[in-house]
Amino acid sequence: MLAILDDLHRNALLGSKSSINPMRIHIIRLKKRQIKPVTRNPQISFKKKESMVMGIFLRLRLLKRNFKGAQSFMKPVLRIFFIASVLLIGTSIGTVVVAADTPKKILILPFQIHSEEDLSFLQNGIQDMLATRLSFEDKVVTYGKEAVAQAIEGVEKPIKEPAAFQLGRSAGADYVVLGSMTVFGESISTDMKFLDVGQNTAPVTLSQFGKARGEVLAHVDMFAGQVNEKVFGRKTHTYASPGASPAALPADDRRRHPESVFTKDNELSESAVWRSRRFKMEIRGLSVADVDGDKRNEAVFIDKNAVFVYRYTEGTVEKVAEYAGGQNESYIGVDASDINGDGKAEIFINNILLSTRQLSSFVLEWREKGFDRILDHQAWFYRVVRVPQRGSILFGQRFVEDRVYTEDICELAWQGKEYAPTSEKRYVKPIHVFGVAFGSSTDDGRQATIAFTADERIRLFDEADGSEIWRTEEKYGGNSLYIEFEDESAASIGGYREMKNIYLPQRIHLVDIDKDGKKEVLVPKNKDFAGNRLERMRIFERGYIEGFEWTGLELTPKWKTRQLSGYISDSVIADFDNDGQDEIVCAVVSQAVPVIGGEKSYIVMLELNQ
Repeated sequence: MLAILDDLHRNALLGSKSSINPMRIHIIRLKKRQIKPVTRNPQISFKKKESMVMGIFLRLRLLKRNFKGAQSFMKPVLRIFFIASVLLIGTSIGTVVVAADTPKKILILPFQIHSEEDLSFLQNGIQDMLATRLSFEDKVVTYGKEAVAQAIEGVEKPIKEPAAFQLGRSAGADYVVLGSMTVFGESISTDMKFLDVGQNTAPVTLSQFGKARGEVLAHVDMFAGQVNEKVFGRKTHTYASPGASPAALPADDRRRHPESVFTKDNELSESAVWRSRRFKMEIRGLSVADVDGDKRNEAVFIDKNAVFVYRYTEGTVEKVAEYAGGQNESYIGVDASDINGDGKAEIFINNILLSTRQLSSFVLEWREKGFDRILDHQAWFYRVVRVPQRGSILFGQRFVEDRVYTEDICELAWQGKEYAPTSEKRYVKPIHVFGVAFGSSTDDGRQATIAFTADERIRLFDEADGSEIWRTEEKYGGNSLYIEFEDESAASIGGYREMKNIYLPQRIHLVDIDKDGKKEVLVPKNKDFAGNRLERMRIFERGYIEGFEWTGLELTPKWKTRQLSGYISDSVIADFDNDGQDEIVCAVVSQAVPVIGGEKSYIVMLELNQ
């Protein structure tokens, strides 16, 4: 056809009449399409066809302008050209799958939106935005909204990850996008996953928190940029986390000096308070003890897979040691105490192996220039509890399948090569060793155990027979750390089963704050952004320590600290600054939601009896 048009154009420029009937152009083209449909030629790509159509169009325009008398017949010719071009280009999209380079197909599922308002319009906007940013010529294509609606028809909502994988396989997709949004007032939390159907993996995940709803656009943009770069190997543009953030320290410096100076901050409480500067790390656990045998206490705290030891001296803290763990390890708790009696506190690390989700706790001890693992691969949850008239006692609880709150709690002692159960009484109650205190007493003389149960309520149990004496109506504690298990009660889809989270309890302390001879019960209380309405996500915005006293009928609130910005991840009662007096020491994570690389923590020291 291009040759015919060139002949027409050439004759027009020479001022001669063409011997070609313009209607014959239509006949020739139709015959050619009947013999060999262009749109089904696997060697002609969409881009090449687009160039061919543009060439025909330009020649027709020149012909119309230069050929005298063309006005009378060019309209039907242009109309025929328009129809043919639509067929040529339009059918290219439908036949692109037979091209030499098969495109990657992405199924973008509607986002699950948690909000009291109707924000369904955001679902369409996010789908359109992702489709635009992830599609790339004829190499990456996305399913249309109608196709997506048909694919998810009859599927239980909200769509979980196992079901998303199955939907991708049924639709013939290479990848699936799964996401959700949670709206709290003007704030927004966005979670997205890019699922590789063939590999059964999620090569890109993103969780972001924004102070304004409009920041969801930046979250989607960042997610699409990471997918294009990490999965498809193309850099679209520079994407950044919404909002300003402080410059990060070099990785090695951040490990060595997460914080070097404590500064006074009278805004947190009326009593004497010291607070560290914030640093980019999630402090998951905290303890205070003399770990190197120099008769001075050190602060021991953990992040995901590292242990840090610092000593407080005249308003500053200096690093004593650091221990780096493995990438397959996830630390969920720490305690330090001299249980084996050698003058140096052992460090007990509660550790989960990410590959198997099994407990593999270990124990560190200071040896001249660093720490050694003196015990490894232990299926114990460890917790050191200060028991009245007895001092610091090591307790343990076995980890069997998903029974986190049901196994016996027993005392452990060093027996030459391991920490083994003693002959002391075992505590059989629906509690976890992380959140228990022993040695309380009621007005009628009964010895009581105080503990958090799985519902995060405080309960008193009679130590003699294990019966429940009293419980709080309100929930306390609140932790972001959990252990993940397959939910046996959930339906299995394609061999995949939905996961469930079992959250770990916070510590409970018994201490005589006002020196009246009666021990108060001290517990943290973290405020959840969603009011504990979300089963698989917790977003804490603030927390405080509250003190209770036993009145004979119930635990009555007696005092509490002012609220801290962030959630209290751990707390201890110990002589942190080596002045001979105990303080309340808290690790606080100020990041409201678990954003990758965005955690900011600080340590607070509150003087007692001030």
